[in-house]
Amino acid sequence: MAYFQRAYRFENNELVDMLILDGECHQNAAAASRMYAERFLRRHPPGSPQFTNLVQRDRETGKLQEHRRGHVGRPRLQQMLDLEEEILEIIGEIQQLVPDKSLIE
Repeated sequence: MAYFQRAYRFENNELVDMLILDGECHQNAAAASRMYAERFLRRHPPGSPQFTNLVQRDRETGKLQEHRRGHVGRPRLQQMLDLEEEILEIIGEIQQLVPDKSLIE
């Protein structure tokens, strides 16, 4: 029977400390991981992949925490959200111009 350990979920203050150390170590994830373990003896030590993933997630989404519940697909970009608003405005204008609403439904 296989036993799977649940992944440790870092708190926001831990993630911020990880980002700071990553910068201090000039984006060297292995060095940042070692330094984190040395500085924060009572905390769960992150491995270098956690540093790499954190920096990438922060750059791509601007968020530190992973979104775990209900996440489907890639995060939506702000450009897509802006385009959706424009498309809805255009549809609203078309609906006002077309006298027979059944043509656009």
